[in-house]
Amino acid sequence: MKRTSDWIGFLGSLIAVCCLASCEGDQPGSAYEWSELPPLPPIPVGGGSVTLEVDAGDLPPVILAPIAGGGHGDVQPGLAGPVVGSSNGALIVAGGANFPEAMPWDGGAKKWHEQVYVLSDADADAWITRKGWWLPRPVAYGVSISTEEGVICIGGCDAEKCHAEIYRLEWDPAEEKFFTVELAAMPVPLAFMAGAKIGNTVFVIGGQRTMQDAAATTDFLAYDIAADSWTELPPFPGSPRVLPLVAAQSDGSEECLYVISGRDVQPGQTTKLLSDTWKYALSTKTWTELAPVSADEGKTERCVMAGTCVATVEDRITVFGGADGKLLLELERLGKLSTGEGDEAKAAAAKSREILTDHPGFSRDILSYDTVADRWTMIGELPFGSQVTTTALPWRGGVVIPSGEIQPGVRTPKVWFGQ
Repeated sequence: MKRTSDWIGFLGSLIAVCCLASCEGDQPGSAYEWSELPPLPPIPVGGGSVTLEVDAGDLPPVILAPIAGGGHGDVQPGLAGPVVGSSNGALIVAGGANFPEAMPWDGGAKKWHEQVYVLSDADADAWITRKGWWLPRPVAYGVSISTEEGVICIGGCDAEKCHAEIYRLEWDPAEEKFFTVELAAMPVPLAFMAGAKIGNTVFVIGGQRTMQDAAATTDFLAYDIAADSWTELPPFPGSPRVLPLVAAQSDGSEECLYVISGRDVQPGQTTKLLSDTWKYALSTKTWTELAPVSADEGKTERCVMAGTCVATVEDRITVFGGADGKLLLELERLGKLSTGEGDEAKAAAAKSREILTDHPGFSRDILSYDTVADRWTMIGELPFGSQVTTTALPWRGGVVIPSGEIQPGVRTPKVWFGQ
């Protein structure tokens, strides 16, 4: 191991909402009281490294370039798909992507970042970040797994490609610096997948392997932390998916892997919204399909792609928000109509813009899944705009939801702490 310091399509990139990390912890699965932690600060002047423009025809260029102040002087617009984790008690947020200068339908370029931010304590006045605190590359939409040794960062993408590399971020509180430890790469590149840790093994499920002609997969991989090695497991038996939620939780007998929702996207096909729930039992190496996601005692199935989640005590998994995908399907339909000419195409383009600019945001519902009773219930509502494309992280006796996306293309620098 080496140690060192310190438009997939327009709509696809715009509404690429996903859950990107493990959903594990020990918070109670009941209503939460929320308080606001310090917001993410702007990127230091001079932060970042490379610039790369990707030919997207008539669409605005996608640029990999961290910029001073996040794009608007001293403003941090927030990050989608960032690394989120905890190391030596500190909260870490890094990387991510945003539209800092303008929304994409107004010609704004999507930018990938590599800056690292550290919050040393829940009572800290502000995040720590400095010029040169960078990930190995600008990246977003990977999986983050917190361990005793640090935060394992798996895969992800930039504008050009999905990546297979993984590394561990370690925070040294005494020296106020972090280290990057290179680990064994995945056997395939992946982004927009999800994962969780059981014992000394990290499981990764779904995702896509490419940024061009992206297709959801049934990839199922296992990473042995101690051996620093990967195993390709038999494919996940459900629909291919990106943006799933994944959690590790007991089913009353053993700790199992749970896969929740997501969406199946394939080139040239209408997106398939998923509301299913699956369990993988390690003892038998078998999958079981469970009750679909619902907020009304099973009467209506619901997609919660990109919502965040934590595993809780008493055999519960709590899901915060998520996207139901209904407006996404309408935008896909209008997108096909707007490619033509004439009044119908103009009307479709105008309607698309109206939906995007007046988007109500994502679901604020807090749902609980009982892994023993195989039952979904609604237990509350977020008092703030639901943040997707981020990670809900158990931290200091509560759960943190940092940054993320609150409307298509719109990020937030806010960080919420629930207990």
